[in-house]
Amino acid sequence: MHAGSSHLTVPARCTTPAGDLSAEVIAFAVLGAVCGLLGSLFVYCVNKARVARSLIMTTTLRRYGWVAATALLVSTASYITAYTRKSDRDVINDLFASDTNGQDMPSDWTSPSVLVSLAVFFAGKLTVF
Repeated sequence: MHAGSSHLTVPARCTTPAGDLSAEVIAFAVLGAVCGLLGSLFVYCVNKARVARSLIMTTTLRRYGWVAATALLVSTASYITAYTRKSDRDVINDLFASDTNGQDMPSDWTSPSVLVSLAVFFAGKLTVF
């Protein structure tokens, strides 16, 4: 820079709020930490499944048994409740139906509770279905 120049340096032009940690920033930090831990858990589980598979899959008969057991597990998890048997369109129509006025949900969703049903539905959608 020249002597007497009025140009500001880059750090002098950039301002940041001092100590402003809103709830949103904290929530995103916690979400990032949780997702990072879940991602590492997924990698760990996939590695353990790969090792177990190499130990189990020694004969052709065992391979067919593994496929049958996996198909049984996925089909059981996919159709375990009445709301998991519905299509996505039917689920959205049930949740946002105008005739319920937010008070009376279909019986598929109220057993055991609406929050538990939603948690099971979304966890299943993200993993199995």
